[in-house]
Order: sequence, then C-alpha cells, then structure tokens
Amino acid sequence: MLFTHHKGFDDEILSIIAHELGHWKKRHIMRILVINMFYVSIWCACMIPMIDRPEFLNAFNIRMESQWMTLWYVFRLFENSVDPALMLLVNKI
Repeated sequence: MLFTHHKGFDDEILSIIAHELGHWKKRHIMRILVINMFYVSIWCACMIPMIDRPEFLNAFNIRMESQWMTLWYVFRLFENSVDPALMLLVNKI
C-alpha cells in the first residue's frame, strides 16, 4: 500500500494541494519552463562543439555512441549542480 490513512491525513493532502496551487498562482511553472528553455539552449550552444573533442569525453570517461546521447548524458551530469541555483533564481523573480 502506497499511502496509509491516519489522523491528519486529509489535512496533509489539502496542504500539498494548496502548496501546488500556490506554484500555479504565482506562475512558477511558466517561469521554470522559460528559464529551463533558455538554460538548455545556452548549454547546448556551448556543449555541442565540445562533444566532438576526444579530450573532453576522456575527461569524463565517456564513450561516444551517439552525439545526442552523449550530449544528453553530459547535460544530466552538469544539471544536478546547476539546478539548485536555477530554483533560487525562479523564486527570486
């Protein structure tokens, strides 16, 4: 069973729904989409030339099977370090 019903369970569910509606009301979803589209575009513009360089791939111990798969792999590798900063930026805008 994924959820167990306990005293206060309904209040917890309502709190989660209210929290998510707050994101919608403050337009966080649209801001995150716009910022992420900008971020991915800049990132790809910087990284596509690097993907063809063997020294770059060797630095991260990456075998290039496909240019797009390698780009995706490296993006996911770096995204984890940048994502918290992006979320701070979204909350400040």
